[in-house]
Amino acid sequence: MTKAITMPKWGLSMKEGLVGDWLVAEGAEVGAGTEVVLVETEKIAGGVEAAEAGTLRRAVAATGDTLPVGALLGVLAGADTPDAEVDAFVSEFQANFVPEETDAEEGGDQTETIQVGEFSVNYLRQGSGAKTAVLLHGFGGDLNNWLFNQAALAEHRTVIALDLPGHGLTTKKVANGNLLCMVHVLQNLMDRLGVAGADWVGHSMGGAIALQLALTRPDLVRSLTRGGYDARIRETLARFRLIERSDDLAGILSHGQQQWLEIAMALVRQPKLLLLDEPTAGMSPEERWATAEILEPVRGHCAMVIVEHDLDFIREICDRLTVLNQGVVVDSGTVAEIQNSEKVREVYLSRV
Repeated sequence: MTKAITMPKWGLSMKEGLVGDWLVAEGAEVGAGTEVVLVETEKIAGGVEAAEAGTLRRAVAATGDTLPVGALLGVLAGADTPDAEVDAFVSEFQANFVPEETDAEEGGDQTETIQVGEFSVNYLRQGSGAKTAVLLHGFGGDLNNWLFNQAALAEHRTVIALDLPGHGLTTKKVANGNLLCMVHVLQNLMDRLGVAGADWVGHSMGGAIALQLALTRPDLVRSLTRGGYDARIRETLARFRLIERSDDLAGILSHGQQQWLEIAMALVRQPKLLLLDEPTAGMSPEERWATAEILEPVRGHCAMVIVEHDLDFIREICDRLTVLNQGVVVDSGTVAEIQNSEKVREVYLSRV
């Protein structure tokens, strides 16, 4: 059966999306749930999944196209479906497709702010059900992390997603930033919003905060759902020796661990190029060697450009070394070539 892959609607305010790279080629077999093409909106970027298994027979949308919600991105069909039938499906879809109308008075999802003690808390409320659910994002996230979920959940209940202190548009000051501090803000927020009890959904750090809230104010917690990490995040945390600290706030990690966390957060997005500025600054000798061990495997799938003064560290992971003096290139080559470079020796001996 021939099926359309269309521009998704991620959140009530989404009207269009920018087509990114195709993740599978025409003619490739895909399974249900496989991400086939990247899409970016004003608020979020992600992969569009195939609703069912099949063969990608046509990648209709081109990278760089901006298309409305519901527009045709691609076509899934059986490998034995005639090309003429696939082409006819595309032509019929395009001829009959009508973009959804934009209500001139519609402002889309609008966040609100409310003062809770010394914090200005940014939140988004959707739905009007009798029961309330509260969504808590993880470290480094914000309420937009729930764009895939909030609208659907709001069909049967009131759903509140918020920027936790130190995140998004909520006050950046977080005092000591521990769980009790976060819980204090949340319980006061619930009082201000008139919510007597809620179903709490927390991801990562948000899950830890929700657990602490259940211990501190059980009357506010009707149920608790804690989201975990996907396999890629768990693998990255394990590589950076942070898996045992995955429920801890970043503020209580050691300086070296915080540096590893920053690098891990960049790598989990699977970049093609990673830029690091003195990644071992302030680390102990043991942490510097550990950082070199952690980063060495990254070279196999991601190019790295590192600004660093510690030659003992950099020689373990770099293929090519460029020496600068006052912003001017002195010499460039392998570590061995730089160690024997007369130009480099002249510059640094002249400082003695």
